[in-house]
Amino acid sequence: MKPALSLKTKILLLVILPLLFLSGFIAVVGMQVGRGFAAEQQRILTTVLNDPELHDVRADVGDSLRQATHKVQRAFRYILILLALTILAIMLLVWWVNLHESRLADRHLRELVHNFIRLQVEERRRFAHALHDGINQLIGAAKFRVELASRQLAKGKGDYQDSLGKAQETLVECMGEVRRISHGLRPGLLDEMGLEAAIKRLLEAFAGRTGIQIDQQLRIDQAAMPDDAAIMLYRVLQEALTNIERHANACHVEVQLRQEKHEAMLAISDDGQGFAPEHLPPGKGIGLQNMRERMELLDGSFQLESATGHGTRIHAQLPLSTPE
Repeated sequence: MKPALSLKTKILLLVILPLLFLSGFIAVVGMQVGRGFAAEQQRILTTVLNDPELHDVRADVGDSLRQATHKVQRAFRYILILLALTILAIMLLVWWVNLHESRLADRHLRELVHNFIRLQVEERRRFAHALHDGINQLIGAAKFRVELASRQLAKGKGDYQDSLGKAQETLVECMGEVRRISHGLRPGLLDEMGLEAAIKRLLEAFAGRTGIQIDQQLRIDQAAMPDDAAIMLYRVLQEALTNIERHANACHVEVQLRQEKHEAMLAISDDGQGFAPEHLPPGKGIGLQNMRERMELLDGSFQLESATGHGTRIHAQLPLSTPE
């Protein structure tokens, strides 16, 4: 994908170069006119000096030539002033463009920081809800079963073993919930087996859960894949699959992840019902916004193509730095 021209480059091509061309053209024309006039002046003087019949008009011709020379010199001064003003205008224009781009960069940086903080807050909110709604309730249920078994044992009832068994089942379920939350925070397979294995496991789980057919093409060099890039690519794919499962009504999904020397490219497409991105109602498309912001946090790019009845395609491109 070819990078777009910056605003500074466009200004340079559309304004500065024509101004420089015009200034150079004026200077060349002025020099040619001056040389031609000097040659004509020398010819006239030679003719007057060599013709004895024109001695009476010699003084008038000299005055006229001096006036003409003064006009030519004044015209050259105007040209020099015009060139100086042009150069000054170019310098002011470049300064304004630099200032404008600097402000745009500052604003973009503030937006990235704001989005990063928002993503952190959302993930912490989801983590807090998972702790409260999942683990906390399971631990409370296990505690209740243990207390019940304790009371039953104190009364000499034999059904305390059933209560202990149910408490054990609840604790096992709680351990599974802890693993699920831990996987949501950071997939353990990324550390244990790398990005490719984690993606294959994610796709297998998705296909088994939804029945959607998946074609995958993965070309990853784990040793050259930075840790932050691996996490971002995994999260984008995870978010995309979640959107497909909830909204796409698709039968087939294609996932391509290709790693080059200095970049990684992730493409996800489905044959679902599609949608019109420009007509999304307010409050919708948060998952798409999260994917875009995740890519931008690492100076990557995110593109979405979709149309009603023609499925959806996502293309994410991420520059790779050398892992430490």
